[in-house]
Amino acid sequence: MGEIVRVENLFKSFGDNHVLQGASIAFEEGRITSIIGQSGTGKSVLIKNIIGVLEPDDGDILFHGKSMVHASAEERAEMRRRFGYLFQDSALFDSMTVAENIAFPLTEGRGEKDRVRIRDVVQEKLDWIGLPDVGDQYPAELSGGMRKRVGLARTLAVQPEVLLFDEPTTGLDPVLAETINELITKVNQEFGITCILITHDIQATFRISDYIGFLYDGKIQAQGRPDELSGTKHPVLRQFIANSFAELEV
Repeated sequence: MGEIVRVENLFKSFGDNHVLQGASIAFEEGRITSIIGQSGTGKSVLIKNIIGVLEPDDGDILFHGKSMVHASAEERAEMRRRFGYLFQDSALFDSMTVAENIAFPLTEGRGEKDRVRIRDVVQEKLDWIGLPDVGDQYPAELSGGMRKRVGLARTLAVQPEVLLFDEPTTGLDPVLAETINELITKVNQEFGITCILITHDIQATFRISDYIGFLYDGKIQAQGRPDELSGTKHPVLRQFIANSFAELEV
């Protein structure tokens, strides 16, 4: 299907902290691509540049071949409406019910007024994540894993072409983490949504990803299919993978 997003020679600094120093990677349409790397290497900074939370100092980000960095404000807003983002902490509104949270991007972001359609979309997404009866509850009444799923339902309500996940399994026990990983695969397979993940769950990454990029020292130092990277000769990546799997065995 070809690439849907391309990051070209991206630079981003915060004062003297040069986080991204020429990072480049292409994301294939309809695939699951994961960005891995040590803590503090700029994985979150990379995807926040992609969705426009941050602006790069230099370089470009292309969506369907069109620059998002150099587009007009109107063009950029239109392109970004086709992206979804699942925050690490789900970022649900505590004062809203689950149903109101899921409806929020429809009513506020898209200006949807049809209450019947909104209600139907909300219930459809609750059914899809396996939580059909929590619409009237508040986020504080839910477990961490349930909040993650509701956050995913809210993002899916606007039918994004690209969905970015910021450490989707952080803070979850292994069983709940596996549930989230299964949902990511389901999102990709059932809806054909291009999924971009940054994650510390290396074992799951190599299992569910179609493609992986290793971010180190401000650049994507190695990239390829999981089977290609598992046999990498890159010394830092080899050690990173070895350490990650060793921790699982402890």
